[in-house]
Formats: sequence, structure tokens, C-alpha cells
Amino acid sequence: MRRHARILGLVLALAGMGAASATAADAASSAPAVPATTPPGYSVVSANFPLPNGFQTSGSVTCPVEKGVQTVPFSGGAFVGTASLDASISSSFPFSDSWAVDVNNTSGAASQFTVYAVCAKKPKAYVQQHATTPAPADSQTELGAICPKGHVLLGGGARSGSSNPLVSLSSSYPGSTTTWFVRLNNPTSTSTDVTIYRVCGKLNVSKTFYQIVAAPSTDNPAGQLTMTEAMCPGGESVLGGGLRSSGGLGVSVSSTFPFTNFWVGDEGNATTNDASAQAVVLCAL
Repeated sequence: MRRHARILGLVLALAGMGAASATAADAASSAPAVPATTPPGYSVVSANFPLPNGFQTSGSVTCPVEKGVQTVPFSGGAFVGTASLDASISSSFPFSDSWAVDVNNTSGAASQFTVYAVCAKKPKAYVQQHATTPAPADSQTELGAICPKGHVLLGGGARSGSSNPLVSLSSSYPGSTTTWFVRLNNPTSTSTDVTIYRVCGKLNVSKTFYQIVAAPSTDNPAGQLTMTEAMCPGGESVLGGGLRSSGGLGVSVSSTFPFTNFWVGDEGNATTNDASAQAVVLCAL
């Protein structure tokens, strides 16, 4: 919980969502420096939304126009401003020049959330691809999607077919430099579906120093919210990232979002068994 408060302070300080506090100031001062080199048109943009109790709420953010050119989303996610285990992300996915997120809140209290997108000038052979598969009742559905031959992964996500606030993402992350993986929790008695997204393009990987970086796996005890973060090395910028979780139907992605050179994830463990969380990030100059 204390680590979640540290990240909340950093988000508030950088996004201007609230008055500065000692926690926010301390967190902001400890944040890594902005990378010296970024891809053309690079930016991390965000938008804030209210999160009422008892519902699934949608929000999105659009990539900006840079020097007359519309930039496109490489990846995205959301920071959810409550540490309750009854708040989670149900969907996080690209569409056109925007990134969208659906957030669940059955915590008993209203909160807020911030949607993020990592944007840049469209690279060669840029594509957003998706595929849909059934997500049976009372089960976890896991799937992966690979980029076309000759492409590398820039980011990815998933869209749940359900508006039920009990249906949540358990994992959404890059499993390699070409493959995105997703796990969806459906603890309800009604079947739904899940759509996996991968954002791919062609990069000169030797010149861009493109790589995937995984944080050490972090233990997440039963009944806890645990943070994990993966850092891009050597001044490299975040292209995409996500959170890999282990555990049953009560283990959910509470937050997953970028800064310019690291990726943060919060995993909520509402089960009676220990779980683990691991942030994974795609980096390049």
C-alpha cells in the first residue's frame, strides 16, 4: 500500500491532478530523468476521468498532432487512484490514433483514473492488429498474438467483451519482442469474449537499441496490492509495456501505465493464496 501511495504522489505531481504534498514532492524528486533521446514525435499523453462506485467506466486519450503530423499510439494503460482490491482494469487497447481503457470499481467509494498513451510518429509498416476468442464463464482465458514477419512489437493490450465490473485483466504484457500475451478473469456465470491487440512496426533494431526488459518477479501476498516497475536502461525511452501476473481469478491488474523511461504496474491479490507480479517494458532510443 505504501508503494502505491508513492506512485500516486508521483502521478499527482507530474499530471497536476492535485495539490503538492510531502509524499508527492518526495516521489517526484526520486523519479528518473527524462531520456535524452526519443523517437520522432514522441510523447506520453494522459487524460483524467472520474471513477464512480459500482460501475465499469470508460476513458480514452488521443495522440497529439506534432508539426502537422498526427502521431499514433504505440501503447497505453491507466493509473487507478484507489488502493482497493475491488478496483481493476477490464480493458486497455488502441484504436486509430487513441488509447482506451475500461476500469472497474466496486470498492464502495468513488475515485478517479488516468488514461495514458505512448505516442510517436508512425513508423514504417505500422499496424494495429486484433483477434477475438471466447472467454468462458468462471475461468481465466489466456492467449497470445504475434506480429507479422519482419515486424517488432511496439505495444499491445486487450478488450473485454463484458461490462460486468467483476471481469478484469489478470495480465497484459509483451512476452517477447514480437508477441503480446493476455489473461482475462471471468468469475461470472456468463460467457463473454476477449480481444487481444498487438501494435507492430518495422524498426532498425540495431540503430534504435530496441530491447525488452523484465523486472524481477515480485511476491504479492494474499489480500495485498503490490507494485512492480521495469526501467529502460541507458537513456532509452518506453515504447510499450505491461504487467505479468500469476494467480487465480482474484488476481487482477489494478494499474498499468508508462512514464518516459519506465513502466509501472499494480497487481491486486484478492485471493487467499500468494501471487507474483512482474512489469515488462519495451525500450528504444
